[in-house]
Amino acid sequence: MKKTAVLLAVVMLSACAIYKPTAAGRAVRIVENKPAGCKELGKIEVKSVIRSDKEEDGRDKLLNTVVKKGGNTVRIAECKRAGYSTFGLNTAYEFYYTAYAYNCPYGGTN
Repeated sequence: MKKTAVLLAVVMLSACAIYKPTAAGRAVRIVENKPAGCKELGKIEVKSVIRSDKEEDGRDKLLNTVVKKGGNTVRIAECKRAGYSTFGLNTAYEFYYTAYAYNCPYGGTN
């Protein structure tokens, strides 16, 4: 029974991915307003489950998603911290992002 509980905890914690931005993801520009002179690529909704309660630590998955859509700029419309789960000494936080991806000639301007 104890081995099953430990195995279950390991499996659940592995679901808490550590998202690493790609090189292109690190280059995505985050803007506050709709950027001028850019092509809007659409709305993005991303859920990040991470081991940090800092919202900016959950952005990596969002930035990588922007790149996959062909974008280089993102406007975050909303970020919600939906809660957390505790497994032993580890805590996983959930962040939900609603954002808009853009392809801008030079990363966009506010």
